[in-house]
Amino acid sequence: MANGSSKTTREVQSTLLAHGEQLLNGSKVRRVNQTQSLDTFLNDLSKPKNGSGHSAKSAPKASPNGVKATLDRISKKTPEVMVKVTGGGNSMGKVKAHMGYITRNGQLEGIDQDGNKVNGKDDIEDTAEDWQMSGTPISDEESKYKQAFNIVLSMPKGTDEKGVYDAAKEFAEEHFKDHKYMMVQHTFTNDPSKDPSENPHVHVVVKAVSEKGDRLNTRKADLQEWRESFAEKLRSRGIEANATKRIARLQKNRSDKQSVKQMKEQGKSFKRYGKNKASPDRVQKAKQQEKEALTHYKEITKALAQSPDLQDRKLAVDLVDYLRKQVEVKKTTPQPQIQPNKLDPQQGKSKGKEQDR
Repeated sequence: MANGSSKTTREVQSTLLAHGEQLLNGSKVRRVNQTQSLDTFLNDLSKPKNGSGHSAKSAPKASPNGVKATLDRISKKTPEVMVKVTGGGNSMGKVKAHMGYITRNGQLEGIDQDGNKVNGKDDIEDTAEDWQMSGTPISDEESKYKQAFNIVLSMPKGTDEKGVYDAAKEFAEEHFKDHKYMMVQHTFTNDPSKDPSENPHVHVVVKAVSEKGDRLNTRKADLQEWRESFAEKLRSRGIEANATKRIARLQKNRSDKQSVKQMKEQGKSFKRYGKNKASPDRVQKAKQQEKEALTHYKEITKALAQSPDLQDRKLAVDLVDYLRKQVEVKKTTPQPQIQPNKLDPQQGKSKGKEQDR
């Protein structure tokens, strides 16, 4: 009996890794080689590569428990982090102008990579001069390359502001090591703007080339790694946070920008300019991605439903409930068969909705 349970557990782990990695990270489905130990497989899988080809130091270890934890957060609609590169200056004038913008022309206090306070217009001038003259110089003339990157790390309204700031600070120290940077937090109460965002967020302006001459990567793969890292740092501070791709959540559309949300709340009408209908190829690709995601969910929930672990079976129920609400469930959609005697009725009930972006 014990051997049968062990085999089932191994099969559940194999399915979670194979389909969980594909669903959450878009990597090629890989199954456990029967001649390879599970520990060896996990060790190999836990070394994802970042955009530069080096091991991603902060990337979470891929494991059955890690996949289950992420799926559990998806089923609970845990708030998703936002990490975005909003642009960057290609001359010293533009870089300094952004420093002025994020500090609201010196009204908000920032800190640099060494923890020094940047307070007021004079400090901004000193910081800009330091950036321009040290390491790789930044010209007053416009370059075809970005001389700095403007990055925003944000969480939804109601998130602990200090926790967001502390997580962003740790994030910057880790990912922008050897780069000069300056960071400033904006909150609804501290932002002197006429239309402050209710979402606590941190602006980070980073010099593109480090003191060692390395250029910062801001490719798509790096941004996803940054999201996962920021979410982990928030969770370590007791803040519920997730960092999954929209397709993994079966979310078709991006969230509205803060300005659009405010207009809707105030009952104001607005028009979207420059937004063309998606091309047929793009629509077809989206449908195919959703179909593939549902296939992975089917295999995952089926495996979880057959697990000897009660929490695994409960997660299967929660995921099916989540999927029902996300997509139009067809009668032919297979659903995991949960044996009634294996699931406590109270534990099988779905929890109340949590905040979702």
